[in-house]
Amino acid sequence: MNLRVKVFSYLKDIVGKSEITIEVKDVVRVRDLIEILRSKWPRISEIEDQILIVLKNGVPAKLDDVVTDKDDIAILPPVSGG
Repeated sequence: MNLRVKVFSYLKDIVGKSEITIEVKDVVRVRDLIEILRSKWPRISEIEDQILIVLKNGVPAKLDDVVTDKDDIAILPPVSGG
């Protein structure tokens, strides 16, 4: 199964593009997806202490939510500003 994941802000700079495809064989939860991204792009681990915002079909996802190839997945770094 291939998961299409959109990334934004400096995550886009880290992975080199705004949308990536992750091939998985089994059921994947949001927490697994984050670990896969951190193993493929170790610089993502630099923001480990910060919370990544994961949207599944436009709704904030929980770490235990299952994601499939039918889901629209977006990952954003923490947002700040005024």
